[in-house]
Amino acid sequence: MFLTKDQIHTVLNESYENAKNEILEKSKFLTKLLLDDDWSFVIKSHSLIESLVTELIINEIDEVELKKVIERIPLHNETVSKMEIAKIYNILSIEERGFIISLTEIRNKIVHKYENINFSFETHINEIIDKNRRRRWREIHLWESMDKETKDEIEKNIYTNPKLAVWLALSTFIYNSLERITITKSEKRTKEIATKNSKTIVDDWLSKE
Repeated sequence: MFLTKDQIHTVLNESYENAKNEILEKSKFLTKLLLDDDWSFVIKSHSLIESLVTELIINEIDEVELKKVIERIPLHNETVSKMEIAKIYNILSIEERGFIISLTEIRNKIVHKYENINFSFETHINEIIDKNRRRRWREIHLWESMDKETKDEIEKNIYTNPKLAVWLALSTFIYNSLERITITKSEKRTKEIATKNSKTIVDDWLSKE
């Protein structure tokens, strides 16, 4: 794989600028999200997660033409879903998939009935009486890959301030996804330039024959 020094700098600068803009945009979204009521929080979070998972899948399979098809596939259900595709391609960790499925199930439960507009995470967690289910709720939001500070905050708030715990897990997923997307796009851009350079070298060589 051959790139000139200037081309390497260009790829790195493009990646840095794109990543910086994405992180800034998503950080603003997350800040506002924490101020929303819990029903809106769930709906908006699910929407963002689905868009990121779609982009992760498209980047992984490298078939932009399939984007509209992938977008129509539900994020999670019992048959074909984005979660199943992500599992096949190992795009998301087991912890991330568990978190997304949990939030999707909450979203599906509250989105279709007007009376659920007053949904709250506090009520939701208080209704979970079974010890195994409460333990599962904790495990879904505490990931091995998280830094210690995030883990400590989630541990402290998992039952007393569940919305914050969900928000911290969501933030981790978003920034992890943005990092993966940036790396994948950089690798593709590097490969495209290298292929073009190689073709130029071969064409020049053949023209001299």
